[in-house]
Amino acid sequence: MFPTPGSRVGRSAFSSPMDKCEIYLTASVTIGGGFVKVPLDTVLYDPSFLFDATAKVIRPRRPGWYNCNGRVRLTGNFAFAAFLGFNGAAVKGLGFDPGSTSNIAAVGSVKYFANGTTDTFELQAFISSLKLLTTGAFDTFLQVEGPY
Repeated sequence: MFPTPGSRVGRSAFSSPMDKCEIYLTASVTIGGGFVKVPLDTVLYDPSFLFDATAKVIRPRRPGWYNCNGRVRLTGNFAFAAFLGFNGAAVKGLGFDPGSTSNIAAVGSVKYFANGTTDTFELQAFISSLKLLTTGAFDTFLQVEGPY
């Protein structure tokens, strides 16, 4: 039922039924040597308590499709690509083709199904040699929202 125009409706009438979490990198980290997990370490928001700080993963609590947005940024131009990691394996590309030679950042969005109990999301990158990642909520992050 919709509210009558001009009436006030309690906040709970519009609360989101979705889980949501955004984590980003604050520690200075050098990674490389193939497919590697990006060790995101800081929570921007996580009202559903999805972030596992020890494993550096997001663990959805309800089954369904989740929208995942991620970005990886390096301190200089280099061939690399960003991926959504699912249960420890890179499953979907988020950004540039690793054949490029002038990437600074790789960013993208995918939808992926999680079982709501044991499945996890993480940010991964393919970088052939050691490179320094940039830090901050704008530069290197993973957002997960769902289920849809």
